[in-house]
Amino acid sequence: MLLSDFRMAQPDVTADFVPMYCLDRRQTVAAAIGRMCLEKYFHRQHLTGTQAGTLVRANQEALARIISAKYERGEYQAHAYAGSTIRRVGIELPDIEESGEVLTDRVLDDQAGWAMPDGRWSHGPASRDMSPLPETAEARCRGCNCSVVRDESGKPRTGRDGGARYAIEKSCPVHS
Repeated sequence: MLLSDFRMAQPDVTADFVPMYCLDRRQTVAAAIGRMCLEKYFHRQHLTGTQAGTLVRANQEALARIISAKYERGEYQAHAYAGSTIRRVGIELPDIEESGEVLTDRVLDDQAGWAMPDGRWSHGPASRDMSPLPETAEARCRGCNCSVVRDESGKPRTGRDGGARYAIEKSCPVHS
């Protein structure tokens, strides 16, 4: 039986997985995509829960096919949920690699912009067009209150080009 009505649940940003739900006829089926699985697949370290959720949302169609194939092979476990038991499919790195699907992390590679409260990345000017750059002495002297986007350990987040990502404040007199 094919699964249908895939939807991503509101991710718990502290969880080690991103939850998705779908239906087998009228029965709810849960899926969990491991955050470390996404880190290994995309060769990215220390993804936040929000970033993992963004990746799952961007690749939802491909992940739905992977989940469906695994479910159809009977590879699921019973899982207690809301006072009942539902089927749960866990997605790990081999599931993605062996599926033939190609996932993309392009959604996380914007060079400049600002992080929205819901985890989406809003586009702004490319960093090479930003002068002065946030957190520089010149920018602070001009009243800039923007910052470099940092991971949990305090290290700057970068795009594939190695350029820093910036959190541009809407009230900034220099960059907005």
